Amino acid sequence: MNYYISDPHFGHSNIIKFCSRPFKDVEEMNEALVENWNSVVGHDDTVFCMGDFGRPPSKYAHRLNGHIILIMGNHDKETQCIGHFDEIVTYKQIEIDGKLVHLKHYPYKENTGKFDQKFINRALADDGNWLIHGHVHNSAPFRTGKSINVSVEHINYTPISEDEIIKIMNE
Repeated sequence: MNYYISDPHFGHSNIIKFCSRPFKDVEEMNEALVENWNSVVGHDDTVFCMGDFGRPPSKYAHRLNGHIILIMGNHDKETQCIGHFDEIVTYKQIEIDGKLVHLKHYPYKENTGKFDQKFINRALADDGNWLIHGHVHNSAPFRTGKSINVSVEHINYTPISEDEIIKIMNE
């Protein structure tokens, strides 16, 4: 089974306040993220993380089930990520339920808000295909047209299954 998640920000204490996460401190957040992840992801599953995994990845990636493919975000440092993920890329295309899907940290350029302007040059133009992304956390909706924002704040801090993605795509 494939799963999708973005912006866990392991080890980032400021993200709790910035995104109004329901955790008293970074340790509680980290443990909840690990527990939630491992409660749905099996050892043979694949997780596409749309970036901003957390720092240092070496402290958290080995505790998580599944094969992790990191789509790098603006907080990820490639030199820190090497050796901790099955694949590290800035962009990936896959097929889900017969549909072409872009995997990218950033939303489509056409959906950027003021939060996104300094990263607009890293975003894709909307080509009519589906996009699974993160970056904007809970400052943007879970779904906008054919874009699905899998930032942890929208998915109960738990990777979302491909079956759920298919349901959303077919609504």
